[in-house]
Amino acid sequence: MTFTFCMLSLDLEEIKAAIDKFEQSVYIDSGLQKYIKNTDKRGHRCKHLEQIDVLMYIIAGRVLITFTDLTSGSRITLITAQTPDPEYVIRIGIQSINATKDEVLKFLYGAIRVAEVGKLIFEPFLDAHIVPF
Repeated sequence: MTFTFCMLSLDLEEIKAAIDKFEQSVYIDSGLQKYIKNTDKRGHRCKHLEQIDVLMYIIAGRVLITFTDLTSGSRITLITAQTPDPEYVIRIGIQSINATKDEVLKFLYGAIRVAEVGKLIFEPFLDAHIVPF
């Protein structure tokens, strides 16, 4: 099947809607933003999603959150500001993506479901690092 620009645009709209829900439910409501503000560690990991690894790295005033499917290797990395101004509207966006729309939606809505029951818990991950090119 050949994708058209319109089809891709519709998929991205659906992904962006899921990111917006993740931003509100996980980043703001579940306390992830507060956790980030209070930590002095750069790397963090959440192991509470089945077959999905979630890594978070804080560097240069930015927060990168990467979801990786441990079976297929598909992934998406989200990016946001570490400590936005009080007047700044939080915005999480896509940094990179190597996954289908359905895989991305599984990552994001899975995290939302786990956060809603209070089990999306990040812990410092000292082995996290930037891989040089």
